[in-house]
Amino acid sequence: DGAVHINLGTQEGNCPRSYMEEYMAEGSPYLHALYNIYPSSDLIAPVIVELTKKAYNLLEENHPLPIPVGQSLSPVGLVFKAYIWRRYRGTEEEHSLRIAASLKTIQGAPTNGN
Repeated sequence: DGAVHINLGTQEGNCPRSYMEEYMAEGSPYLHALYNIYPSSDLIAPVIVELTKKAYNLLEENHPLPIPVGQSLSPVGLVFKAYIWRRYRGTEEEHSLRIAASLKTIQGAPTNGN
């Protein structure tokens, strides 16, 4: 049971690495996601081998399902989530975050993320 998704991401110029379809990995209760954190210039065979070994180990460990919320977020997603928690902590909107509501339900919330 379960699966592992390896997301290599893309990087252009000096911009931070970006990842596509992150919502699919985070929204799936049976899918672990691993993210490449190395710069594009370092994306060579050893990096892919390392990520593949991590994926294999996750499958061998047979983690219980469902995958906990937040465990399959990319590094970018983790930073955004931390920002949102700090932004809305101590406000009336904090309750919505605690029940894992979409940010779209919070009036005035930034809508450039999940």
